[in-house]
Amino acid sequence: MRSMELTLPLLCLLGPLCAQEDFYLPEDLKYTIARSALDSAQFTLNRCLVPVEGGRLAARASFVDQRGEPMTWHDFGKLEGPGWAANAVGGAYEIYVASEVYRREAEWKPKALAILDHVLEDGFIDEKIGFIRPYRLTQGKRPQPMLFFGEPWDRSV
Repeated sequence: MRSMELTLPLLCLLGPLCAQEDFYLPEDLKYTIARSALDSAQFTLNRCLVPVEGGRLAARASFVDQRGEPMTWHDFGKLEGPGWAANAVGGAYEIYVASEVYRREAEWKPKALAILDHVLEDGFIDEKIGFIRPYRLTQGKRPQPMLFFGEPWDRSV
């Protein structure tokens, strides 16, 4: 554990020195990381969510363009759910916490909970065995099986 405590600050100090010029972006004091995070949350809440049955919210897609429209040419462009590419649960958590940081609790917390309710109540969790189906097509209601080396993980879907 001690080595991790030393490694992280060292990497933070050396990062700008080691970064290749093509990938390093200097700090912009007019557009801070906090402002960028706020803009990202607002983009998600205002352009990437759609209402679903029961007052819940779902992602329009897990891969969207700058307008929030699905990028259907991408494999994940038509999917949404709690899987790693969409991460509805993690996103709901981040929005919930950010609502307190940015003092937007009244507006953002209900939306974060509506996203979480979508995961918990709309067929992603097999209540018998606890299996989480990671995605579903945005045009349908059935969760989609994930393929792993050409084989579905869950043949019940």
